[in-house]
Amino acid sequence: MAANFGADYCLDIEKVNPVEEVMRVTSKRGVDVAFEAAWVTETANQCALAARNGGRVIIVGIPAEDTFTLKASVVRRKELTIIYSRRMNHTYEASIALAERGLIDLDALGKFQMPLARAPEAFEAAADYHQGVVRAMILPQLKG
Repeated sequence: MAANFGADYCLDIEKVNPVEEVMRVTSKRGVDVAFEAAWVTETANQCALAARNGGRVIIVGIPAEDTFTLKASVVRRKELTIIYSRRMNHTYEASIALAERGLIDLDALGKFQMPLARAPEAFEAAADYHQGVVRAMILPQLKG
C-alpha cells in the first residue's frame, strides 16, 4: 500500500531486518526522519536505530500498555530529536483539500468496512493488520 501512495522504498519486515535494510539502502547513513506508527514491540527503538545522527524520530502510535522505552545510549549518542505527533492534530483542512484535488486515493484507504455489529472484528483487524487492513471503517448503515 505504501508503494501505491508514492513511497520511494518499501521493505517486508517478515523478510529483512528493517534497521539493517535501512542502513544498507542509505549506505549506513540512516534516515533523516523515522516515523513510528505501528506499535509493535520494538518499533520505537528500530526508528532510533534507523535514524541518522542528528535525525528525528516521530512517535505517532500509542502502545496498548501506554508506555514505551527508548534505548538512551542510542538516542543520546545520535543526538536524536524525539517528537510526539497526534495523528489528527490540525490536519483536517489540508486533508480535505488534498482529497478534493484528487491527490489521495480515499477508496484504497477505506476498503475494510464493517457494520456496527461486527465492530470488535474491525478493531481486531486494525490492531494486528491482518488481511492487509490499515484502517477499519465501522459504518452503522451496513448490514451483516
